[in-house]
Amino acid sequence: MGRSRSGASFVELVVKHHGVKGMKWGVRTLPNGTTVGTPAADAREAGRSKEKIAIGGTAALSTRELQSLVTRMNLEQQYSRLVATQPTTLTKGHDQVKQILGLANTGVQIFNLANSAAAKAGLALIKSAVIKG
Repeated sequence: MGRSRSGASFVELVVKHHGVKGMKWGVRTLPNGTTVGTPAADAREAGRSKEKIAIGGTAALSTRELQSLVTRMNLEQQYSRLVATQPTTLTKGHDQVKQILGLANTGVQIFNLANSAAAKAGLALIKSAVIKG
């Protein structure tokens, strides 16, 4: 195998390890030490508890496991309700578009009324009354 001037083989110069020992695909460690991309420990525990219930019913869980699962599920439901009630940028934009279209529709209705035969007849009566008056 060929050697470079420094004495290292070409393979040693080309092949390098990028990453951290024990690193997992799709998992990032933030500067503050927390990992992103994997479920938290209590979420994993809730998943295992749900699997136990699917196999053996609630009797397969200890009181602590069942209480932990119920607490986790209640928090997830509360979070879902809170997020659903918060207006998003999309819903805000949708509401603004509805308001603008409502104003445009009102403008079209006024235009159509002004150009109707009844409006023209009424205008003619007003003009004749002003001229006679």
